[in-house]
Amino acid sequence: MTLSSPADLGGCVHEIQKQLSSTFDSQFLVWVRCDRGWVPLTESTHSAQEWIVPLFPQLNRWFDALCCEECRTTQCKTIDGCSLVAALTQSDVGDPVIIAGRIEVDPLLLASRAATLSLHHAEQEAESNLQQLLVDQYADRLTESYEELTFLRRLSKHVEYCSADRSLSDAAKSTLPQLRELTALEGISLVGALADGDRFLPSHVLQTSGSVPDPDLTCTIVRDVKPSNRRVIVQNYMGELTNKLVSPGEGIRSIVIVPVEKEGTLFGWLIGFNKRTASNLTPTQSPSNFNEIGSIEASLLEAAALMLGSHASNNRLFREKEALVVDVIHTLVGVIEAKDVYTCGHSDRVALMARRLGVELGLSEEECQDIFLSGLLHDIGKIGVADDILLKPGKLTDEEFDQIKLHPERGARLLRGLKPLEKLIPGILHHHEAMDGSGY
Repeated sequence: MTLSSPADLGGCVHEIQKQLSSTFDSQFLVWVRCDRGWVPLTESTHSAQEWIVPLFPQLNRWFDALCCEECRTTQCKTIDGCSLVAALTQSDVGDPVIIAGRIEVDPLLLASRAATLSLHHAEQEAESNLQQLLVDQYADRLTESYEELTFLRRLSKHVEYCSADRSLSDAAKSTLPQLRELTALEGISLVGALADGDRFLPSHVLQTSGSVPDPDLTCTIVRDVKPSNRRVIVQNYMGELTNKLVSPGEGIRSIVIVPVEKEGTLFGWLIGFNKRTASNLTPTQSPSNFNEIGSIEASLLEAAALMLGSHASNNRLFREKEALVVDVIHTLVGVIEAKDVYTCGHSDRVALMARRLGVELGLSEEECQDIFLSGLLHDIGKIGVADDILLKPGKLTDEEFDQIKLHPERGARLLRGLKPLEKLIPGILHHHEAMDGSGY
């Protein structure tokens, strides 16, 4: 025998002993096996000793038989007119343990105690089921939180590495489907904002994902909830929304509107429509907390809107910088044409024709734009040509023509160091090179 004290038995054994003693209103003892047979490990009362001592040999044989069954079981047995109940279990260390006691055999009393035990067991099972439900809910919420963090991290990286020349609509195109799945919304729309004096109004729908209302209705909804109030708005309804915003039958049960802004500039709104219901339930059958848009969905849309607002701000700065570069280029072209009236309009015509050729060749919009700007600046090197050569009315000498032929290289040298214009240098440097590679 490895057990030496009740402390070695474990909580399960003591709980069974407690339950049996309570159910039958009798003292149940814990028995363990040693060299001289089965002995009670817990102290017994005087009344218990009175029936134990004369039945000791029969008890040993009965307990041995129970152990031979090699499974946890409970048996009732009458020995010399004494009704007994014995339960076989194990200690924490795996040794066999028997919990046995004498019971009254009155049928009504036994039925009452059995009913009490069943009730207690049912209550324990209900409590266990509730605890399991809570554990499952916590596990689901933990999973959702992990998915939310994963999405936000992915979104932040997407916006961080998203090229600044991509529009807000392009940046949202790959974001909205993931956001819609994570929030379990039926649809999400991105509506652009149009400045109207000191306020902003919805202009048109830039991007959508999932099931959304038509663009006119979407813009009407944004306009009617006072878009000048730049805060997150959540509205849930019982059944379909049938107030002044939406006519009956539109199918809108709930909405969340989040401004997309950065540093005081409003670029648009993210609008989420209708929390998705379970696949086997209708909206009216689904639990209210599942059917409503809550703080989690609103927070996720707000986080996405903040990141999209940052991207929109970067894109605006990029466009402003790009516009500045184009203005500088037009200024330089104006300087060239002021110096060489003979070629007035020539740079514009070259730029337009070169861009059209790029389009016909299937080049990207960015490449076509670079070709256009190269065309505008292709003769910038003529600034370095002396006026008496550049404006000479007659035929040039060989030496003078050699000076003219230097203008591509001089133009390329002028642009080196101007980082926004460096990508235009190849077009300027080689614009007079023959297609067969024979030179100027």
